[in-house]
Amino acid sequence: MNFRIEEVTRDNKDFIELCKKLDEFQNEIFPERMQLNMSALQGLEKLEKIYVMYDGDKAIATGSLKRVDDTSAELARMYTDGDYRGQGLAKIIIDKVQEYAKVAGYKMLVLDTWKDSASARKLYQNMGFREREPFDPETFKNSFSTYDSEIQNKIQDKLVFMEKDI
Repeated sequence: MNFRIEEVTRDNKDFIELCKKLDEFQNEIFPERMQLNMSALQGLEKLEKIYVMYDGDKAIATGSLKRVDDTSAELARMYTDGDYRGQGLAKIIIDKVQEYAKVAGYKMLVLDTWKDSASARKLYQNMGFREREPFDPETFKNSFSTYDSEIQNKIQDKLVFMEKDI
């Protein structure tokens, strides 16, 4: 296998396709998400840095960074193709995002993940992320582009919020 990571822009076709696969994956975990019109393709303009991992010419994983405030950023749009899970590829992308975040001057990474996604939670915990209180309304609004209080109330109890000092 010939893995490489590229920094891409939000209009990169491979990144867009991975976001669509992320939507499919998340909709399986939380089907009500579709009724709330939530999509990984919303809010792409907020992403500061985007990475796509390739196996040869095939886009297989992605991760990005989104500014929250002057000192914290969100790990966002994390997705690994099902055929490639369990190989440590997400860790490589997270390390790359974290490396950029440090250079950019951020002091903390935050994220949210589905409570029902045990493998993702375990990965984040193994990388030093710890559970935290749910995002405040402003951070939640930044994280979920289709924000309103109804959406926050419907999905917040389905999520785990995490953070890591960097």
